Amino acid sequence: MANKIFLVLRAAALGATILGGTHAALAETTAWFGQTLPPPLSDPSVSVLNHTDDLTALPAKFGPGPMSPLLNGDALKADLRTIVGFSLKSKAAGDYLWGRVSGTPAYYDAVSWAVSAMKAGGVKDSHLEDFTTSLTIPSAGELRIIGDAAYGEGTKDVVLQSAIVGGRGPVNGTATAPMIYVGHGTVADMLGRDVKGKIAVIHTTPNPGIYSADEIGRPIELIKAGAAGVIEILDQVGNMHSFDNDRHGCATALCMTIGGADGYFLENMLGKAGVAGKTVSARLSSTAKEQTGLKTANGVATIPGKTNRTIIINAHADAWFVGGDDNGGGLAVAVALAKYFATQPQPDHTLVFMISAGHHTLGRGIPAFRAVQENEKNYVANADFIINLEHVATSGMVRSLTATNDANFGRPMNWTSAEWPKAVAVTNRAPFLIDVWKKGVTCFGLSVQRVVDTRAPGEPGAFNDLKDIPITQMISVGPLYHTSSEGVDAVPAEGLERAARFHAYMIQVADKAAPGLLKGGAFTGTAACPPTP
Repeated sequence: MANKIFLVLRAAALGATILGGTHAALAETTAWFGQTLPPPLSDPSVSVLNHTDDLTALPAKFGPGPMSPLLNGDALKADLRTIVGFSLKSKAAGDYLWGRVSGTPAYYDAVSWAVSAMKAGGVKDSHLEDFTTSLTIPSAGELRIIGDAAYGEGTKDVVLQSAIVGGRGPVNGTATAPMIYVGHGTVADMLGRDVKGKIAVIHTTPNPGIYSADEIGRPIELIKAGAAGVIEILDQVGNMHSFDNDRHGCATALCMTIGGADGYFLENMLGKAGVAGKTVSARLSSTAKEQTGLKTANGVATIPGKTNRTIIINAHADAWFVGGDDNGGGLAVAVALAKYFATQPQPDHTLVFMISAGHHTLGRGIPAFRAVQENEKNYVANADFIINLEHVATSGMVRSLTATNDANFGRPMNWTSAEWPKAVAVTNRAPFLIDVWKKGVTCFGLSVQRVVDTRAPGEPGAFNDLKDIPITQMISVGPLYHTSSEGVDAVPAEGLERAARFHAYMIQVADKAAPGLLKGGAFTGTAACPPTP
């Protein structure tokens, strides 16, 4: 049947039981085949998870002091609120792809605040290093489901509020076409499906984050197969904006991502439309312009050591949307560490705190820093160790065993007492550095995976050519990563304090370690916990 949507549906996608007569009769009397319209966009200033905390987060408990108040969790959380505030100003200004985006005023305000905070905290050499950048991100977009009286009495157009244009590059244009649901876009899902000239609807399940989803790269395959556009349903809690500009592979094609509640409406409505033998169309539109010569900056704060050998501590300040964990937490910890070491005896190494303009917009932060430092200070050439602070403390989440959803997939999620586990990387697997991370678990309470990776994804990618310099980090990509609900409530003060005190310890012991230990020499650790910074 030419006008019939070919669907691959899970049993749950058929939605509510149809009551009182035929499918056709229901379609004639109830808007959108009886499917309830989705709720509004989730408020980024309010927790998207259960608001009732009967129990508490795991407390931040450590060994013997001195326990500097500069690394206190409540103080770090206060700084995080300030950092997130810059993102919310971007939203209030009406930016389509809002947040601390490098090249925008919100980002520049954030990095300026960080430099001012470090200087006020006693790091005399704290300054901005301005440079120019470009942006190729969408400035407007809309996903409109086109209504028709044939879908039920009172059916009107629906604009899905969580929709965000994806792709890397200036995506411009409009596509209006019938939709075809293709499941997860696998070979099995695509059997008998012809997407040419249609808007393909694909269901992506973050596992647990969007970069660990099986569906990565499948939207571009749908475009290559002739789809006029792609709508990606993200199976997520709430109804959030979600963005990244490389996971789809869509480049300048019209690919759009929608949140869980919008996706639930769309998938169930398409199921009912298919049963009724109806075709539903959508209109995708995007406006973008390439912006060049935009003002941005790195922040650099230096604590001189007894030698010109350096330890570089990097944290990127840019973010899509709220950016609580990515990377407001890492930025807050970096600022606190700089202030802490400004109060300590002079280190052997020169400590270089790098507040990066980031990697979200083509990764220009660290390259710009290196271009300046390698011509003037040789901070990178003299580095013995690089620490990256990225996604350092986000709350864990678990699906409820008892509560149910009536407007989203699966069961609702609750916060957990423990933090989301983070991946740990030590690029040279130095036994000394692995032992430091062991202390992080046993003495500082870090929640991490038990395998130490040799690859450090994220911001350290711009240091990949430095094969002789060990790089380390802990990082997580959970369900709220790159979403508009990764707010302050997603980052526990206890986790920030654990990260801050642990990294202060790491810097202290790395500063005093023999160079051979940092490079991977033999080392036998001890079980005793160190004093807590």
